[in-house]
Amino acid sequence: MKIINIDESKIFKVGTNHDVDVVTFGNIKALIVDNFYEYPDLVRELALTIPPSHRNVRANYPGCTINVSYDLTSLIHPFNDYIQTYFPNHLPADYVFSCMDRATFLVNVMQSYGQQEEPPHGRMTPHQDNTSGLNFAGVIYLNTPEECAGGTAFYENETKKMLGHVEMKYNRMTLYNQCDRHCALIPKGSFEDDMYRINQLFFI
Repeated sequence: MKIINIDESKIFKVGTNHDVDVVTFGNIKALIVDNFYEYPDLVRELALTIPPSHRNVRANYPGCTINVSYDLTSLIHPFNDYIQTYFPNHLPADYVFSCMDRATFLVNVMQSYGQQEEPPHGRMTPHQDNTSGLNFAGVIYLNTPEECAGGTAFYENETKKMLGHVEMKYNRMTLYNQCDRHCALIPKGSFEDDMYRINQLFFI
């Protein structure tokens, strides 16, 4: 029997050459960090080697999920630094540390069957992850440049009108408040057959 060990400190090593931008859509603010991982190909390869499961506890989610316990402590300080710098007075550092210390390798795996460029996005409708106004969600896109399409769309809470979107880009991390109404923006026909939309998620 051969056991393959994983080196999380290398796979999930955060890069040092980040391009950071803040975008706003109405009252919604999203942080964009490009070149997030030092070795994004290793993170992508890991995601592609783990069979995703259809078992899902999140309502109305139309895809599959990978959820594995790995050591992600290399991400604690970068996420806390970005939250404290760009979203001050929301979450204390010890809360962020605690959440990230418990974080798992959570990856959404989706296709565009039944999806549209505009709402209702098939079964995936614009939604809020949490209405507290304090908590954050992070998405890291793991599709290579030639695979990328769409991104993450944001909506006005009252009218549910689409305000804009963050474009999907390989190794791009997007951070936003969980109370912001949002949805995966998946152009019709973009992820079909052997093509999947894969993105790593964090809930803080």
